[in-house]
This record gives sequence, C-alpha cells and structure tokens, in this order.
Amino acid sequence: MENETQEMGSKVTLSSGKIVLLRPSKISHQTLAARTIEGKTKDPLTYTIMLNEAMIRLLVHSVNGQAVHAKDLVNLDGVFTAREYKEINEVVAKLAGSDDPLEPTVEAVSMTSGGK
Repeated sequence: MENETQEMGSKVTLSSGKIVLLRPSKISHQTLAARTIEGKTKDPLTYTIMLNEAMIRLLVHSVNGQAVHAKDLVNLDGVFTAREYKEINEVVAKLAGSDDPLEPTVEAVSMTSGGK
C-alpha cells in the first residue's frame, strides 16, 4: 500500500504463546491515555489501573498477526486472559519507563549570573 509507513515496535511473546506487536511508547501516548480517563475516578489505585488499560489500548498493534483496532480493545477480556493481561501490562509499563528507578545525576557547579 502506498500510504503505509514503517516504524519500530516491540514483539511480545506471552507465556500462552500469543504474539502481540506493540507500537513504540511515546510521551503523547501517556498524555492521550490520561485524557481518556480524565474525571472518571478520584481513587488513585483505580486511576492507575485505568491509565494502564488506556496505554495498552493505544499501544497494541496486532495479536497473532491480526491487526487490532480500537473497537476491538474496548473489552480487553475479549483479547487477553487475565494472565496475558498481567504480562502485557508489565511490558507496557517497562516500555513507558515506569518501572525504572529514576537516578538523575546531580552535581555542584559554579554559575555566573547575567544581571547588572
């Protein structure tokens, strides 16, 4: 097809043998996922679960070689078993960097101010 573009993604083989292709995680995905659940809950745990589900819906490209569309992912139970969901959730968290401890480098430096 003329309008198709190639992008790098991640191939995930679940313990069940199901193969899931994921789009690369971007900052804009996190923003979009947060906007899709905005105002739906005030409970932090529920918010986290809903945010993870929204990220999975945004990142899943195909399952077992079959393209998956947004409408197919409304009911995640129809696509994944509970165990598969747990596994794909862990992978999406890793791709988004949420399981990596933040270890910024901080050092003291001399600075000059540009004021008069």
